[in-house]
Amino acid sequence: MNDAISSGQRVDRLMEEFFKCAKVETEDMSRYVARLQKLFSDLNDELERLTGTQLPDLLLMSRIMSTLPQDYFEFKTVWESVPVGERSVNLLIERLRLIEMRLPEKTTDSSVALTVKTDTKENVKKDRRKQWGIARQSKQSFGGESFFCYRAEDNRKTCRMWLADSGASQHMTRNKGYLSDFVTFPKPVNVKVGNGDVIPAYGRGTVNFKVFIKGKWILNRMEDVWYLPKLGLNLFATDKGFNFTANAAGCTIRKNGCVKLPGVRNLNGVYELHMRVCIPEKPAYVHVSTANASLQLWHERLCHQNKRHVQQVLNNHSIKVHAQEQFCTGCVLGKHHRESFQSRKYRPRAPGKLIHADLCALMHVTSLGGSKYFLVFKDDFSRYRRVFFLKRKNDVTQCLETFLNESRTAGNTVECILRDGELEFNNADVKDILQRRGVAMRTAMPYTPEQNGVAERENRMLVETGRSMLHSKDLLLYLWAEAVNTGCHVLNRTGPTTVKGKSPMELWLKRDPVSIDHFHVFGTECFVHVPKQRRRKWEKKSVAGRLMGYCDEKDGYRIRLPDINQIVTSRDVLFKPEEIRLSSQMSVKADSSEKNEEEDDSDAEELRLELNSQWT
Repeated sequence: MNDAISSGQRVDRLMEEFFKCAKVETEDMSRYVARLQKLFSDLNDELERLTGTQLPDLLLMSRIMSTLPQDYFEFKTVWESVPVGERSVNLLIERLRLIEMRLPEKTTDSSVALTVKTDTKENVKKDRRKQWGIARQSKQSFGGESFFCYRAEDNRKTCRMWLADSGASQHMTRNKGYLSDFVTFPKPVNVKVGNGDVIPAYGRGTVNFKVFIKGKWILNRMEDVWYLPKLGLNLFATDKGFNFTANAAGCTIRKNGCVKLPGVRNLNGVYELHMRVCIPEKPAYVHVSTANASLQLWHERLCHQNKRHVQQVLNNHSIKVHAQEQFCTGCVLGKHHRESFQSRKYRPRAPGKLIHADLCALMHVTSLGGSKYFLVFKDDFSRYRRVFFLKRKNDVTQCLETFLNESRTAGNTVECILRDGELEFNNADVKDILQRRGVAMRTAMPYTPEQNGVAERENRMLVETGRSMLHSKDLLLYLWAEAVNTGCHVLNRTGPTTVKGKSPMELWLKRDPVSIDHFHVFGTECFVHVPKQRRRKWEKKSVAGRLMGYCDEKDGYRIRLPDINQIVTSRDVLFKPEEIRLSSQMSVKADSSEKNEEEDDSDAEELRLELNSQWT
């Protein structure tokens, strides 16, 4: 009972002290606010213990505003315009401190309010820098004013002192010996003092220092520090992305929640930071380049090398320049390269959604059937390919219509065709066919075959496959169409697809797995049965030939008869044992029959007898 009475009396006493608290004329604003905060905190502690409630911060802010002197009348009007949700005690304290420094009666010998105003914007533009290891975007220019405080006394202690100020727009020092990597401004930047005097800033650099945190000194650095030789004190700008909190005892400067600098409040009411400057062992003698174009100039002097490397070379030679990015026309004209091609994000998930088409270039050898080109259509999903052999480029239209009909018969509706910029697809007939069937046409950029890479790679694979098949058996080059057609037939039944374990033909025609037991080596010697309708009683029942490919059906073969130089189709074929070429020497020359075609009849008959004897 007695405890409750004593607690109630303590609450009454604290309440009375809180509402009677007033600012003494000689007391600065920071100390007065600190007294009010202490009373308010003690009062809340007692209320929390007794009733479980606390007074809102708005009451403290209201008490502070109601006890301000007449000099703060204009500030009261401004503060009333701040939304209630944005008001805070820390914000109010900071603004009051700034107003106190700007009041005429406060501009004594101990502290002076300064205003920084630049003569030219280009003198103070800054690059994107890192402040204490954290990237930030610095202010490009000073369009308005910023307020900060400095000591006007000139003694050893104040020269080493660093003060925290939330109104300063730049870190500033009067001691050039603190600065490393010093760069002189193209011309001095004027710093205007509150009494009308002008203090020039001559350059900027980096200050290395140690900060006392948790009982030990930690090495750190402060970049973009301005050099003002007539400045009384060293100033740390807390406005550069830091969280500054202060009370009657001291202050704390945080960045991303981590303490960067602590400080104490001295007798003059300013916050002195706990930091020690690490003075460079020897002054940095640098060649200062004053023009922003100096990096570009050295870039051209060093034969247009990479600018990062140029910057490194200049640093090694103690030549300091501003690394402002500039456009180099010479590098564009001399080094311009093509953009890289990224992987496609969209892939069709059904046959016919996207067809790649390409016409292979003119062959220098006309095929056995008179063809000079071949046209390939390849489905993006199933990897099924269809090859047409053309005598003229004008035949592309007919081949396109044939392919669309075959696709529809197979149950696949073609939706889009991707082709290159060749003129064989860019004509009225092709556009009419596509429009009637509702097929979209996409065109790759000029001289950019990579955009139609599927068809380009397919052409290359078919050509290389056919070339390997021809030279493996030493066959004549005009059989290239037969080799390409055979390669297409085999790849459709065995090639890779987007579905594991499925062949292109299975996906395109939606049929069961196909057999490959009828495959033989291209160019293998064989004998074709002669139907009785094509021979007499005592004539041979078979003729010699070479395998040139397969028919659409499993048991159909395409055989070239060298005696008459024609291609016949038959299912009644006997193959000689297949030979694998292990060296440049073969037991039987694969092209012997072709060479003997130009010899006389007696030599041809002798060769056939030799082959017959080997077969038996």
